[in-house]
Amino acid sequence: MTIFSRKKYIVPAFTLVELLVVVGIFVFIALATVANYQSNNRQSQLTMATQELATNIKLAQSYTLGSQEFESPSDPSHAGEIPAGGWGIHLSKDSPTIYQIVADFNDNHVWDSDSDGLFKTITLPEKISIDDILYNSSSVNDLDIFFQPPDPKTFLNGNRNGNVTLTLYDDVLATTSEVTVNFFGLVEIN
Repeated sequence: MTIFSRKKYIVPAFTLVELLVVVGIFVFIALATVANYQSNNRQSQLTMATQELATNIKLAQSYTLGSQEFESPSDPSHAGEIPAGGWGIHLSKDSPTIYQIVADFNDNHVWDSDSDGLFKTITLPEKISIDDILYNSSSVNDLDIFFQPPDPKTFLNGNRNGNVTLTLYDDVLATTSEVTVNFFGLVEIN
């Protein structure tokens, strides 16, 4: 007579250690993805701020070519006038998180906050600032870029020669981006 024998069935399963390793790998991948996303988001903010600065310089140039009339709630005294000295951009390292689109009514190609019109103030994104302003390779504190009709002629700090390089700095990533403008009015992003 045969004695019935019981077969042992081994059911495949994961151990606790194996499960913890797999969960740890998923957590690591998720954290790496989030960190990469945040880094790319910061870099895109610097790129967008640089693009916006270049676009606003070209906008001032376009306003000059189109003989744009001045309309601003902050300065109603010049409403409807076409600026004799054209349109421009004013930047200062004293206020590194903003720059202004301005109009030159007294035709001196330098923004005078007393007599010229402030059209719009642009605020840079958080943690992005104007790091340096180079005029003909020398660091300056203030810069005015004006375009005078009808050509438009380009004036950099009141002069018709040279070039400027504007450096934007991201405090978080410690990276920079540059906009260059020459006396022909050519705007480039570096």
